Amino acid sequence: MPSLNVIASSLLLAQSGNNVVGTKVLDLPAVIQQVRGLIADKMLREDGHAAGQYTLHPADGGTATFDHAVSLVSCGDGKHTGMAEDYVVRSHRGQVGSYLFRGFAERATNIMYVVYSGEAYRADPDAQKDDVELARAKNAEYVIVTVIASAAPAVMPVATFLRNLAGGNNAAKAWDGDEIRRRAVEVADHAKTWATVAD
Repeated sequence: MPSLNVIASSLLLAQSGNNVVGTKVLDLPAVIQQVRGLIADKMLREDGHAAGQYTLHPADGGTATFDHAVSLVSCGDGKHTGMAEDYVVRSHRGQVGSYLFRGFAERATNIMYVVYSGEAYRADPDAQKDDVELARAKNAEYVIVTVIASAAPAVMPVATFLRNLAGGNNAAKAWDGDEIRRRAVEVADHAKTWATVAD
């Protein structure tokens, strides 16, 4: 049986580079292999996302699978220290911000792969803006959009939340006012204790 055609998105490729802000991929080929295995084991979760948008949780595969996932990534967050010298200024997604040095990253307790079917990825508003990315994903069965490794409860960063609300994600278009408010409270509470780390 041929293996699934699973590719890394341009975002995931950036997460495996230098000067990464947030979750860093330490071993991209192993991440792709793990995701391929989790898909084959039928562990995709729809979780109320738009059609073709899934999450994969390595913890669903047991302790060994989760521990292997932890070894493939560097956690994307750490607790605020309140010490200016523990932070670095970086440009990330067109915005300059202050980030905790990666050395303060906690051990990941939550890891989630965001995976789209090839069709859903090619229809995504962000992918639609990038002809090169669309061409790269032309024959993909699945695209690993990103990996989120956190020590804090899984909450999306403020900038991601706002970008999704502004039309950057098809699932967010379906959120009603109560859902938006609930998520906004989670995001604000998370930002009080936890900081994103950077190289």
